[in-house]
Parts: sequence; structure tokens; C-alpha cells
Amino acid sequence: MLHDLDPPAAVNQIPWRVGFHDDILLDRCEADGTIIQSYSPLAGGKLAESGTLTSQQRLLSKISKSYGRNASIAQVALRYVIENKVAFVSKTTNSEFVQDDVAAFHWSSPLKETELLALSRLSTPSAEGAATGADAAAMMCQNLTSGKMTRCINLDRHA
Repeated sequence: MLHDLDPPAAVNQIPWRVGFHDDILLDRCEADGTIIQSYSPLAGGKLAESGTLTSQQRLLSKISKSYGRNASIAQVALRYVIENKVAFVSKTTNSEFVQDDVAAFHWSSPLKETELLALSRLSTPSAEGAATGADAAAMMCQNLTSGKMTRCINLDRHA
């Protein structure tokens, strides 16, 4: 639908983060010159929380520790978004969180390919759509080998 717009859309704002990303849509938008902008790249702060850790938080924590004491879970999650060429907006009134988010842009080295792949594979893609009572068009499916994810409805179009 986006590729039919004339002129093409400048920005498409969608959820995009560790555990929930639409790779086919990203490829389409990139081909059309449309920027993907992630809203809620930290899942409303859930990806950066401590306490009882999810599998996503455990891997983010492990990766953050490998980059030294100043790398936070939030920074790793935001680096994942940045390195997938996705812009993002984050929401906070906490100045420390703002500084932490900005620091994600100033890493001296990118995430390793193995880390990007591991983060891409981290998901329960259908759970998010199902949990919100979304229709089938919102359900996400994933290739577990590549970690690529898309809306299940797109699979018929890209078999």
C-alpha cells in the first residue's frame, strides 16, 4: 500500500524493537525511500526494566555487560534499532534515561553480527497481536533461522 503513494510517504511510524519488527516492511520502505520510525523502541520501558528478567532482557543484559560497565540494557536495545536503519522516538521525563538513550548513538563499535541475529531471533511474534485482541493482519510470524519477522498476512505475497 505504501509503495502506491505518490509522492511516497516520507516516514512510516510503526512498532519496531527487539522482539517485534517487520523486516519485509522495512525492505519495502527502504526501496521506496521511506524512513521507518519506531515508536516505543523499549516496549514502554519493559525492555530496560530489571527484576524478573524475560529472555529478551536476559540477552540484552548479557550483551550490555560485554560492552563494559557503561553500556545499559536500553542502549543495547536502541543500538539494535539503530543498526537496522530504523529511526526511533522514546518517551521519558527522566533526564538520566534521556542521557542513556542519547548515548546509544555514540558507541565506538557496532553490535556483532551474532548479537544482531540473536536479538532478531528473540521473540514471541504472535503473542503481541493476540494479547491485544488484534485481527490476523496484525499477527507477526518469524523465520527462526534468519530472525526475520513480518506480518503473517505478508507471507502469501512473499513466499
